[in-house]
Amino acid sequence: PEAPSAPVGDAAPVAVDPGTGVQAPVAAAAATTTDQMIYANADTLSAERAGDTRAFGWVAVLELLGLVLLPGLFLVALRRRAAARGVVR
Repeated sequence: PEAPSAPVGDAAPVAVDPGTGVQAPVAAAAATTTDQMIYANADTLSAERAGDTRAFGWVAVLELLGLVLLPGLFLVALRRRAAARGVVR
């Protein structure tokens, strides 16, 4: 396979996705200081993003507490309701 040639004249710059080899035109961006490619990696998990770790941690804690506590609280509520009606098991 040949490497893509540099843009000539008024041609738009092109970014090449190394995973698929697909070329995509790159829009003129504001002044940036990074040399990173302008495409998304499909293998990046949203849970691995640095800013999301705290939010996903709280979601995991709440889910685990719900899984542990809700069945017990439901049974306690059923027993109280049955005791209030006079049905004892």
